[in-house]
Amino acid sequence: MTIDQTTGRPAAPGTRLISAVAGAPPPDAGASPLGATLAFAWRVLLKIRHVPEQLLDATLFPIMFTLMFTYVFGGAMIGSPEAYLRYALPGILAQTIVFMMMYTAVTLNTDLGQGVFDRFRSQPIWRPAPLVGALLGDTLRYSIASAFVIGIATACSTAPRTPGTSRSSSASRAR
Repeated sequence: MTIDQTTGRPAAPGTRLISAVAGAPPPDAGASPLGATLAFAWRVLLKIRHVPEQLLDATLFPIMFTLMFTYVFGGAMIGSPEAYLRYALPGILAQTIVFMMMYTAVTLNTDLGQGVFDRFRSQPIWRPAPLVGALLGDTLRYSIASAFVIGIATACSTAPRTPGTSRSSSASRAR
């Protein structure tokens, strides 16, 4: 049975036939949950394309935090930046992702404030699709940031050390 969207009453019997002949979907057919989620994920990726500054928090901040925590705090706390990096890397990864999630929350709040979600609610889509799609689309940014953190950590832990630059080597020479 087809429901007329304007009146909320059952539609005339020929509505399905007219929709089929005109090539339009029937009035009660909406997007599947997967299709709606992928459409919202694509919307997020298009925003990244149009506002490339969004990639700064996926590239610049992870590099900055990894280097800062490794070389500024690492030598002071444990004595060796490499040892501290092994200890701090999971926290740096989590911190990077949490900081990037703030942008997702701000974007969703902006959409709510501008009435975009009211338009989404009027569409026959899966209700959580805008939120799930935004998180799915931002997964690309999270992956880029995680790759940068792991890459910088690998470069820091395998960097060649000159003799006498770490506390452990200076302590062994004093003996």
